Amino acid sequence: SVALTARPVPPGGGPTQVAVFVWLVDLQSIDSSAQTFAANVYVALSWKDPRLAHAVPGTIRYPLSQVWHPRAFIANEVGHVVRTMPPEVDVDPDGTVVARQRYLGQFSQILHVDDFPFDRHTFRIHIVSPGYTPDEVEFVADPRFVAAGLEGAVGVAAELAVPDWKIEGWRSGARPYQIVKTVSTAGWAFEFDARRKSAYYIWKVILPLLLIVGISWSVFWIDPENAGTEVGVATTSMLTLIAYRFAVGNQVPRVPYLTRLDLFISGATVLVFLTLIEVVLVVRMAQQGNHAAAHRADRISRVLFPASFALFSWWALLG
Repeated sequence: SVALTARPVPPGGGPTQVAVFVWLVDLQSIDSSAQTFAANVYVALSWKDPRLAHAVPGTIRYPLSQVWHPRAFIANEVGHVVRTMPPEVDVDPDGTVVARQRYLGQFSQILHVDDFPFDRHTFRIHIVSPGYTPDEVEFVADPRFVAAGLEGAVGVAAELAVPDWKIEGWRSGARPYQIVKTVSTAGWAFEFDARRKSAYYIWKVILPLLLIVGISWSVFWIDPENAGTEVGVATTSMLTLIAYRFAVGNQVPRVPYLTRLDLFISGATVLVFLTLIEVVLVVRMAQQGNHAAAHRADRISRVLFPASFALFSWWALLG
């Protein structure tokens, strides 16, 4: 009836209080380039509607369309998000209404990956109630789960499918959703903090690059009179680095700004190129008979290049 679909106003007026429980069942993936994450989220909402109180033992199930409900949905869902549970509510004898739903799909999240691959981010599941202001619908943490020891009535499963991220904490709270600055919609946000596991990039990207750069420095210990050997080693190092950059191109986020790893790779490329330039100059000096200057340049380079690269690497990756 029309009466049952109207908002149940508490005695004395005020907003209808909707208790929220959110459980992150699984986190499948995080796509830094697409600014999305794929997750499996369970949400339970409950509120009091005295009009639905009944004397029948147990719960009575109603189609969602026949009773009032906060019309909740997740504001930052993208693409095709599957709802696996039927649109129904369970009503206890005292009029407590519980609506349950599981969301399976992708959700948007603005990510700034400047610190990649040592970045940390906050991800959000933002539940909103369209058509209702915070003065009409008030979202609160479900006291039943808070009493059971679940802070904020939110939680994360002990094991998640995503292999390259670690969940470090989570929280929840009322968070109105603003369509425009002057209009707010009632909302509730569940946030969790995640840190990217950088071991993969250290062993598979950074360490091999260090070896390539180190190999290029071997020319500083080759006699400048062996021009063919020096130029061959330096040129091979440069070509190897270029090929390596193409190989790891798909392993870094495609963003319009430089990340820490981008800076490191670019710096390594410039340093290997400068090594090639040094070799050409030293060989030229040796060919002109200035052997002392050529050997002195090599001795200086043995210290200057590694020291410069060490300082640059610290600044690019950790500074």
